[in-house]
Amino acid sequence: MSSRKVATVIGLVVAVVWSAAAQAAPVVGGDNVKLKVLDNGLRVVVKEERTWPVVAMGMYIKAGSLHEADDQVGAAHLVEHLLFEAEPAEGEAKVAGYIEGIGGRMVAYTGRDFTHVDITVANSYVETALERLVRTVFEAEFEEAAVVHEQQVVCREIRDTTEGASGTMAFALWDLAFENHPYGRPIGGTVQDVRKLTVARVRDFYNTFYVPNNMSLVVVGGVDTDWLFSRVQQLVANYKAKTIDWTEPARETAQSKVRKHITTRDSEITAVAYAWHAPGMPDKANICATDLIYIILGQKNTGRLHKVLVEENQWASNVNITYLTQQHPGLLVIRAAVLEKNELAVRKAILEQVERLVNEKVTEQELARAKLLLRTEYAFGNESYAGQVMSMGFYEGIDTYEFAIEYIDRVNLVTVDDIQAVARNMFQAGSYSLVILRREKDAPPAQEVKLLCPAAS
Repeated sequence: MSSRKVATVIGLVVAVVWSAAAQAAPVVGGDNVKLKVLDNGLRVVVKEERTWPVVAMGMYIKAGSLHEADDQVGAAHLVEHLLFEAEPAEGEAKVAGYIEGIGGRMVAYTGRDFTHVDITVANSYVETALERLVRTVFEAEFEEAAVVHEQQVVCREIRDTTEGASGTMAFALWDLAFENHPYGRPIGGTVQDVRKLTVARVRDFYNTFYVPNNMSLVVVGGVDTDWLFSRVQQLVANYKAKTIDWTEPARETAQSKVRKHITTRDSEITAVAYAWHAPGMPDKANICATDLIYIILGQKNTGRLHKVLVEENQWASNVNITYLTQQHPGLLVIRAAVLEKNELAVRKAILEQVERLVNEKVTEQELARAKLLLRTEYAFGNESYAGQVMSMGFYEGIDTYEFAIEYIDRVNLVTVDDIQAVARNMFQAGSYSLVILRREKDAPPAQEVKLLCPAAS
């Protein structure tokens, strides 16, 4: 769940239906998961499952925006694009076209901590799909013409993202919350960053991080585990481990005062977004408690903020809370789309609900219900083989796949005291960043834009 806070809407009725199954066993059980670390350092994780005649596989590379040098900002995302543009062997289609041509599905994603390429195919195509995945990741060659073309594609994507209110606010919020750490940079960089990238620096990034000892291959589905280990060993035998010349950045300095950014634009909405620094690896117990805080505050239709802002007072049209577990401490973000001129009321209500978690213990009943909803959301997220690959692969990218297996057990151990302790540490006075996007016609006079009292320490 914490691996991908994609907005899965799960109502109470659905939660009740799924509760028995969710409590009966871990969603991603460890009994049939095996790990082999090859001679060149590639980690291969296999979960043999034969319920459906498909196989999902993903290569997870510890090469995200976190790892970019100052003159490589945007390189991680650009490399991901270029993997799909590599020229295939004579007579072959490019990898995405090949996978789609056999009825499969291929997706890729670049994050702050890692990049991944995932494929889902029918059992009968597992060997050829595996071969193409390995070649795609390990044998990419970046011709200048291809780099220039993909720079243009990426720049269009960045413009499309920043034209929307959500993208604008997200970029501003992370930049505001992180003054020194690379997490403050937008994933993919800015248009200016991407335009400045040289072919040589893009190749340097690829050659540094796309090495077997910096990758994990995760496979779930109808495969023979021993065969897979053997075949992968053959396919990657010629790719050698390398020393990775990269130094992990120091953690962001603790935030001790409120940071605020206000912008106006010709928009249909006024919106506010708060961010607090939140646990990252290896604070696994605190991660689980934060996931439950996310549920208590924000589960649609049942979360505290939805009830106050949307149902009871109709101050906001929606409220959304996200928290993505990352290698370093990240952010818990609360966003609300504000109706009419209710901005100050919404801001006050958000801080009051945060302060309530600091000063009042949640009830055992509310915590139990949050755990149920979390187990259910985790179950839905791991229904498919592709979902299980993403769960285990996500944690391979920032820790190890084991956390996906033990996650539910760790969640079940969280107590009401743990919730309050994590809330007190996370929601300290003056520790948040706030981005406000106002419609130009809604911009209040200066005396109205006063900072609300921060949550109590």
